[in-house]
Amino acid sequence: MEAVLLVAGKMKTKAFFTQDDSARVKAAIDLAYARSGCDITIVVSDDSGRYDRAEDVFGVCLSAAILTLCWFGLPVLQSTNSNSWEIQNAAILSLPVILMIMFGGFALGAFLATIFPPLKTLFVARQEMAEEVAKAAESFFYTQGLRYAKHGAGILIYVSRFEHMVQLIGDDATSQYLTDEDWQSAQNAIISGIKRRQAADGFVDAITLLAQKQDGAFLHKS
Repeated sequence: MEAVLLVAGKMKTKAFFTQDDSARVKAAIDLAYARSGCDITIVVSDDSGRYDRAEDVFGVCLSAAILTLCWFGLPVLQSTNSNSWEIQNAAILSLPVILMIMFGGFALGAFLATIFPPLKTLFVARQEMAEEVAKAAESFFYTQGLRYAKHGAGILIYVSRFEHMVQLIGDDATSQYLTDEDWQSAQNAIISGIKRRQAADGFVDAITLLAQKQDGAFLHKS
């Protein structure tokens, strides 16, 4: 059984594991397979959703901020009426200029939020993130055939970096040996390792726990 550790996304995501970390995690996966017969696949992704609405909201906010700065920051032209001694203000921000600022600011904001994902974090609800992560993990689990592992038992450990979330999915066979508390403990081990900047340790701990709970469970299957 060859250990499976997939990293999907941009170059900075590929640095999530060092070469030594990858070797350690893969060794833990191989050991878990030899001990339990359960296939474990790890996927690390940059993000799990597009969050277009959040990008649009950031664009609107940036547009409003730029317009406000222009409105109060630009000097006001002064003009006099030939028939009166009163000074009248001539507005620099005409309607075409205002529209140009609004649409230009919106486009710039949406573009910046696209290339710098943290900018849209404030405009995405945690519940929406959780739903997108769960959806992406389930899609990978089923489309990649992990449900039909060699010995009839497969587990996906899915990590999404933008959302800072971890999702674990197992097939029906694993439910015979792993309780909700086991899944939660494995998830907590991974999250704790990432927070300590020792991601590999967290993954190894989680994989070891999952293997212990299924010790020899699937080795008898062909």
